Amino acid sequence: MTLAGLQQLSVSQSELVLPYVHAITALQMLETAGAPLLGWEGWLLYPDGTLGHADKYQGTVETVKA
Repeated sequence: MTLAGLQQLSVSQSELVLPYVHAITALQMLETAGAPLLGWEGWLLYPDGTLGHADKYQGTVETVKA
């Protein structure tokens, strides 16, 4: 899988939003390339078909300290 292939699987055009198994692949690829992970957000697919963030588990603001 390539980064371009993962981008095609994304449910967002402006962000890389992937199912868990593909997100892990993307993280491994980015780590191998030496790219830093600056943050993450969990997205949910609700029963009505909408996508959004969980109220309880938003994710991180930032994973590295300046």
